[in-house]
Amino acid sequence: MKKGCSEAIDSKLMSEVKIENFSEFNKAYKQILKLKEEDFESKNENILKEGDALASLYDMLFTLKVKDEKAFNQIKQYALDYSKDETLGIYSNESSFFYSKIMPPEAFEAYKDCITKTNTAGILSFEVLSDNGSQLTVSITYRQQDPTDPEFLTISTVNMNDNLRFQSGGNILRKGDIIPEFQPILLDIERENQNRTSTLIITFKARPESINESFDPIIQSDGTPIGTVISSPFPYAQFCEINGYPQFFDKQKSKWAPCDGRSIDSECFPGQTPDLRGVFIRGLNQFLKDKDEPKLEETRKDPEDDRNPSSFQKDGFSEHAHTEFVTYYTGSTGATEGNKSGVCNYPNSPHGVYSSGVKTSYEGIEETRPKNIALYYYIKINP
Repeated sequence: MKKGCSEAIDSKLMSEVKIENFSEFNKAYKQILKLKEEDFESKNENILKEGDALASLYDMLFTLKVKDEKAFNQIKQYALDYSKDETLGIYSNESSFFYSKIMPPEAFEAYKDCITKTNTAGILSFEVLSDNGSQLTVSITYRQQDPTDPEFLTISTVNMNDNLRFQSGGNILRKGDIIPEFQPILLDIERENQNRTSTLIITFKARPESINESFDPIIQSDGTPIGTVISSPFPYAQFCEINGYPQFFDKQKSKWAPCDGRSIDSECFPGQTPDLRGVFIRGLNQFLKDKDEPKLEETRKDPEDDRNPSSFQKDGFSEHAHTEFVTYYTGSTGATEGNKSGVCNYPNSPHGVYSSGVKTSYEGIEETRPKNIALYYYIKINP
């Protein structure tokens, strides 16, 4: 909503019913729909004495009862139906009816004027009133341009991608709902993933007009490409806290994920993260196959030439041999046992000199490795 436009509505509400702004008015309207049946039979003084937005609307509702009992009873029925199952939401045409009957005339006219001036090119006006990332508040307004245009539009289809849904307990649109002329429809829509593009498409019965809106991701990228791997001395929760991210991992919302092989399978990052726990990183033999690719020396190549990204390779030694010889004498003329030269005496063996390969003793640790520093690895999975 344009600056100054919303201020005109809010000033009318403030001067006429002491409600600060339209957001507070709409919040109080939802509270009205949660009232009990006896609250409509006679005034509940406990509600009135609070002196808040709900008290103002509640008092206006009983003023309407005196002036237009039929309209009052209609709103009462809306509330009774809603109280049976709040998860069903509120029909848009019911909200429009409430606004037109309860909102002070000057405030309602200011609101209609504000909305209808936002899009003068067509008979349908769609306006995003607020967007805090996780929730959108939008308005839809219809007006006739030609004498042959209908007095209202009937909704044929409402389609949202899986990233959007109507807020539970708020206004909703269904097939068969109507949008009357000059009665703005206010919708609260929840966005599941702020990093994804969202779409809303509404079509109308026997009319060429439609609403086809796309909402860009609300969170802007810091410029680091998806798939970037970094090392850090900090465990995940501390890494996130230091960098200003939520400390609990959510594959749809977290910017970084541990490189521990976990499944992501999101729109931004399909598949799994590489499992870098306890291993070193080795470049693949080929990054980009084109005419500018320099030749890779054979001594640098990975012998396993067909490896995939994130694949694991066991440790190993380059093929080689060890041969160690021990010389010893046999027969009675050899050195005696205990000779400092290490030669053994075998008195019953034929005379001569023999050489033989022997197995050396085990030395070393449980793996072959260079000197190293232990760090954590994280990979960028969301903008």
